Amino acid sequence: GYTQSDGATQLWNGSTISVSNLEINGGALEGDGSVSGSATVHGLLNPGGDAAGGLIDISGNLVLGSSAVTRIELPNFMEPEDEVDVGGSANLNGTLEIVPHPDFIPFPGDVYMPLVYGSLAGGSDFSAVTGLDSLPGVTLLQETLSNEVLIWVNILSSGLAGHWRFEGNGADSGPHGLDLDLVGGVGFDANGLLGQALDLPNDTSMFAQRPVD
Repeated sequence: GYTQSDGATQLWNGSTISVSNLEINGGALEGDGSVSGSATVHGLLNPGGDAAGGLIDISGNLVLGSSAVTRIELPNFMEPEDEVDVGGSANLNGTLEIVPHPDFIPFPGDVYMPLVYGSLAGGSDFSAVTGLDSLPGVTLLQETLSNEVLIWVNILSSGLAGHWRFEGNGADSGPHGLDLDLVGGVGFDANGLLGQALDLPNDTSMFAQRPVD
């Protein structure tokens, strides 16, 4: 394996590091490329690097330590999205830091999938999430699921307080469709639900969209 205590391991232009286990005890793992093997990160995990979108593909497992910071930048329309793709299991911990690009344009229902993984180790999750309220009038919502982490956009208004919760299991959703429930709004039942608020077809929608699998 390889152990880093400071500095940065940089993946650029789709480059690949082949190692049984890449251990980032300090500094950063950043850029756009692949780790052929597993990775343990106690420092900064920064796909794309600062002010740039990118994908870090880890073929093995990913372990995030309690001091790890996973930095995800929400892009402008010209940049690719930040993503970490883990072929094996992900053991999540530390801080998920969400940083909107200065030219990021929020649209209600937009969904970002910054982490995907084969499985989630032991029901693990981030110990903290920052940046959810960094945009005026906008709340970003985050959820950790069994195979992915989702971030989606909720724009608050005086007429309706609530957010769209992703169900994804409706009969009419299709492979890239989506079911949504409206959660937490005024006049909802004791569970905060307004039933099946929307059932979106496979095609794109003006209300919400899901990244293509």
